[in-house]
Amino acid sequence: MMRGLFYICFFCISVADNCGKTVSIQEDILHSLVSMQRPSCGGNTKFGLTSVIVCHGISVYLRCTYPFKINIKAAVYGRLDKSICPEGPAGTTSCKSKTSDAKIKAQCNGKEICRVNADARLYGDPCFGIYKYLDVKYTCF
Repeated sequence: MMRGLFYICFFCISVADNCGKTVSIQEDILHSLVSMQRPSCGGNTKFGLTSVIVCHGISVYLRCTYPFKINIKAAVYGRLDKSICPEGPAGTTSCKSKTSDAKIKAQCNGKEICRVNADARLYGDPCFGIYKYLDVKYTCF
């Protein structure tokens, strides 16, 4: 099977992702597939907690395999580490959005798949002129 190949079915799309597994994606996110980053392969998983870093301007999908659902433990948009997403100015390591955690939890908790975006328009700009990223930690329950 070729990676990245799409199979269309009646109410879903299946994607052969770069993890070698087939992922079913609901029709309601079909419109996003053109610009979609591949669903996360779990990011960095340790003790059942998955950590995903999303650099500014990028969207990724968080996912849990059926029948498990996403449970966001923490989501921070801002900059807390100069070594993460070093593509732009990183003059501070003490800025974070006050709304990102609650917004990501409301958006993703209880779903099998969820698209997250690293964008100041969604969470506010906690440190103008600094290149930011979204750090999401979640489990599948």
